[in-house]
Amino acid sequence: MKKILLVGILTVMFPLTLFAQSVSTSTPATATSPAPVVAPANPGLLPGDFFYFLDNWGEAIRTFFTFDPIAKAKLHLEYAKERAAEISAVLADSARKVADVAGAEQNLAQQVADAAAIIKSEQAKGINVSSLATELRDQLDSTHLEVKDALAQHAERADQAQQQIQAKIASLSPTDPQVAGLTQALASVTKEKNQTAEESNAISSELSDEQAAFDEAMGPQAAAEKNIEQAMRLREILGNAGGSSGLPVGLTTSTAALMNQAQEAILRGDFESAKNISEQAKNLMEQNQESLRTRNEINGGDSLPGGSKEGGQTMETSSSTHAVGEAREVPEVPESQQRTSTDGRNGTDN
Repeated sequence: MKKILLVGILTVMFPLTLFAQSVSTSTPATATSPAPVVAPANPGLLPGDFFYFLDNWGEAIRTFFTFDPIAKAKLHLEYAKERAAEISAVLADSARKVADVAGAEQNLAQQVADAAAIIKSEQAKGINVSSLATELRDQLDSTHLEVKDALAQHAERADQAQQQIQAKIASLSPTDPQVAGLTQALASVTKEKNQTAEESNAISSELSDEQAAFDEAMGPQAAAEKNIEQAMRLREILGNAGGSSGLPVGLTTSTAALMNQAQEAILRGDFESAKNISEQAKNLMEQNQESLRTRNEINGGDSLPGGSKEGGQTMETSSSTHAVGEAREVPEVPESQQRTSTDGRNGTDN
């Protein structure tokens, strides 16, 4: 009886979900698609859109009727990519908060977990899924990077707003009637900044478990080589985005030394060490990504991946007072307090 009821519900909802997915222009994965250079997905419908729930239902129905495990695993990662694109699109709006993408982040993590579960299940049956695991690992890394970059930019805008509000408060008398509202806005922006950092750490922690499952299926050598490849790719991206000056000398030297150590570990068959060392290089570069973006924007170069530029110039700092919901009502900071000092920090008049 339950099966009949389920089929009836799916039959009724199927036309609606087709309509919702026709609104979204994203292209689903197929079982025969080759391991690609992963391109960002089209976000289509976004959290908060009227038909967004139908889009999710449509994905669930399509997954339900996909019986081949390989195709289903690919489909899960395709939907995870769509969640990442949605998160980027939503957080690109300075009026939105990180809480607005909480559901998308949870769905992303679940899609990746479901794909990893399929990999483990197939591997337990004695099926060689190393090629599939490598393809999914590529997509996972691209998806993770897109989400981390979107959250980093959101946190950066909150940080800029925080600095401007603090400068505005410092310029006023303690008895000024604006102080109370600015103090409330400052608390809101600070909370948003902290929550964004927490979300970034949480999503990284959740996805690291699934990455381990893909790595195990790939095999130790392939996983180590993949890590080195990604570290070198990130180094190239950051170097190109750094403009004419490239990466700072210290970062160039330290990452080059780590990459050499990782390559040496590969040659002697110590794949675990190679993987760990290349992870250290990636973490070091990711830690410096924000400072590189700031330095590059001051120099007027191209943004790092996902950075905001308009007409070759960085976005006006006055917009950072609108970084999060409550801060939108903050009085505009005077131009004298919006100047950017040569060391990359928002300057204020002393």
